[in-house]
Amino acid sequence: MAIDDPVGITIRQAREESEAESYLPARLTKLGMSAIAATTLAQWPLVSHIVTTLLTSSSNRFHERFLRVAKELDAQHKRIEDKISDKSYYESEEFQTLLILILERLNSTHQEEKLRMFGDALANSGSSDFHDEDTEQYIRTLRDLSLEDLQMLQKAAALQKLPEPFRNLKFRESEKPSMARLTGLGLIHESHKLKDFQLSIPIVPTSSQSPERYARGIADAFSKYFQQAPTTIHRISNFGERFLSFISEQPEVFEKHGQ
Repeated sequence: MAIDDPVGITIRQAREESEAESYLPARLTKLGMSAIAATTLAQWPLVSHIVTTLLTSSSNRFHERFLRVAKELDAQHKRIEDKISDKSYYESEEFQTLLILILERLNSTHQEEKLRMFGDALANSGSSDFHDEDTEQYIRTLRDLSLEDLQMLQKAAALQKLPEPFRNLKFRESEKPSMARLTGLGLIHESHKLKDFQLSIPIVPTSSQSPERYARGIADAFSKYFQQAPTTIHRISNFGERFLSFISEQPEVFEKHGQ
């Protein structure tokens, strides 16, 4: 083969590139790893295989999830178009900040419903309904909640529309972590009150009672009262209602209830 044979040179280059692709550190570097990290990982076949698989597949997952968010963003933008006073908002630095916050969560978010909420929230951030509100706080809250947390919050919002005796949010033992997160973020309001429980204590001891027995009876009555009387009430807060409206396809105005 002549030294300047263009066909031979092309074949050789293709072979070299193919061999480089099969060389693990080269593959890892191409997938975004630093040269040092790639060379180190190559010493551990199992770990390097896991990392390579993750890096290779995450790109496709990211693209699919981003397209789902983008589709919902576009659809919601059209639904609320009459409420968007500033059409250039979606080109602003403020909107780009919100978009980046969402993009950071796409690799760890796979549920269709939550991806839809991402799109709705991004579109609603430009609505006049939320013009004076901290939309970045809403976006950060949405990022940090699981789908189960969000579904519990939706349940609390539905209960708020029922008559007073039925508004308290009940939850299972397994749902306590969700309730703690919702309460900690101010989305659920927690309050305490005493149940209607009669405390029955004799004014004076009977003739058959010793002072010690009478005192013990009073102590037992109070102990039983405080064990049975207190109750904890969990209801959606005003902030929780506004947040749900922000991430919804159909934002609604909730009745104020002083929380």
